[in-house]
Amino acid sequence: MVSVLSLLLYPVPGGLAFLCVRYLLAKFLFKPFGLWFGLRNSKPKQVPPNLVLEREFSQSKKWDHHKVVGLSKQLDMSQEKIEEWLSLKQAQVHGSVLDKFCDSAWNFFYYVTETTLGFLVLWDKPWLWDTDECWRNFYSQIVTRDVWLYFMWCLAYGWSQLFGLTFNIKRRDFYIMVIHHVAFVTLLTLSGTYDAFRLITITIFVCDSTDVLLEISKIAKYLGYEKCAFYAFLVFTFWWIVVRVVLFPCWLSKGFIVDLPRIYPFVTEMWIYYVITILCFVFGVANLIWTYFIVKTLIQFCVTGTSKDARSDCDE
Repeated sequence: MVSVLSLLLYPVPGGLAFLCVRYLLAKFLFKPFGLWFGLRNSKPKQVPPNLVLEREFSQSKKWDHHKVVGLSKQLDMSQEKIEEWLSLKQAQVHGSVLDKFCDSAWNFFYYVTETTLGFLVLWDKPWLWDTDECWRNFYSQIVTRDVWLYFMWCLAYGWSQLFGLTFNIKRRDFYIMVIHHVAFVTLLTLSGTYDAFRLITITIFVCDSTDVLLEISKIAKYLGYEKCAFYAFLVFTFWWIVVRVVLFPCWLSKGFIVDLPRIYPFVTEMWIYYVITILCFVFGVANLIWTYFIVKTLIQFCVTGTSKDARSDCDE
């Protein structure tokens, strides 16, 4: 059994290291590449301070006509001035296209690297093909160095995502992502503490493979290749549903919630079993919410020929 201290000693500083690498890649690789493709790095104008409008914006990022009219009367401002203020505020929150491109480029770089490492580490492991192998001789399993390093790599990235929420572009699914990152770090830490490396590593490998296609679609959209973005998003949607809606609950979560108690019935008497079970349900619900946004975006793609990423690029 690995101590919690050792699971924090390496991944937490590793998360900070990921942020440093992300900053350097964005500054010296992603931004120059985006500028070379003609992406603008224009910064929005500063929004005039207004406590009433700031309070309303914190409650809702989109205002209908009735809201604008009411605020116009309350503040004795023209509707045009209020709509201009809202437009500038939304531009500040959204960030420039170049900023979004750099975010997607970093995510693409990471997920390609992680998926490649996961394949190299796990392809010859028997538990990748038979989840019952995750639990055989559970208390005498040896964690090989490659599995340990892959696990630490993923946990460090989870910490970097949690740290990065403070300065990332705020997305529509911001609060879902907060819950997701906290649950992810907690799940990996608990799994590592109880030596459940086998199932958690194949879960990360399989689930994160979907995000490679998503980032390809985003990058293509930012660079103006709408048709390429559409086909990449179409393949992503199919693979997302297969992995996150079918395989995650029916294969990966089942491996812990159902198969483990079948092999070791006494685990149902341990609190850790119920905590991880709850976390599996949290991820399952988040997957369903994201699936709704993804399908909505795909329908918009098909109808209009363009899209806004309903999963993450838009604010509420």
